[in-house]
Amino acid sequence: MLHGLESHSAWFAQSASHIAGLGYPVYGMERRGSGHSKAPRGVCNDYKDLLSDIDSLADQVLEFHGVEEFHLLGHCFGAIPAAAYACAFPRRLSSLILATPALYTIAGPPFTDKLKVLWAALTGSDLKIPVPLEAEWFTDQQEYLDFIKHDSLSLREASARLYWETARARRFIHANESNLTMPIFMAMAGRDQICDNLRDRALFDRVPATMKRCHTYPEAVHILEFSNEKQAFFNDLSAWFANNDTPIVQETR
Repeated sequence: MLHGLESHSAWFAQSASHIAGLGYPVYGMERRGSGHSKAPRGVCNDYKDLLSDIDSLADQVLEFHGVEEFHLLGHCFGAIPAAAYACAFPRRLSSLILATPALYTIAGPPFTDKLKVLWAALTGSDLKIPVPLEAEWFTDQQEYLDFIKHDSLSLREASARLYWETARARRFIHANESNLTMPIFMAMAGRDQICDNLRDRALFDRVPATMKRCHTYPEAVHILEFSNEKQAFFNDLSAWFANNDTPIVQETR
């Protein structure tokens, strides 16, 4: 399970717990430089490093459980490395789950910050750029708004290089989307102010996976488990796993 840009794995503890309750081991992976990661905050020198991190954890998980495939779930920004990994290593996945995926977005850095990203990429500068997201874009539920606003582990700024590598990862996905042949589940928030639902849905329609499901939750703002449609999302996740394979054990990590 991969978290978003500003967030960390604890934001998605509810979906992790739900999936674990279905009988699947769940591994909430901290992106390097985020959450409790010991790497420099908000730094990514190459998006392929993120794919390597996923692959390293996957090697350990598959060996530990004695299986050959795993489900990969990317929330928000986490859908970018998740989809890129799926394009690079399609045979490793039982399914790809994209929850309010930021594969395409309507929110982003202002034009001046985009110029800074370009300048930093050309000069190798370690410039930091504010994360251009508002708490109210994630949820309209007061308890979760309070949590987000007071979360000391949230990523408030990131290196210009991370923004540059994000664009490279998106181009890689676009160039290799024909590799997305594994079962795919996409979940979108109807009132999302971060993701470009129309373009995300167009990508979903293009990919060659023969087993795929796309659900939209009309009243959700962005994070589905931070919305009043949480249970509907969880019910659809339950149906997805029930139709894909047999649960292994009941465990969460």
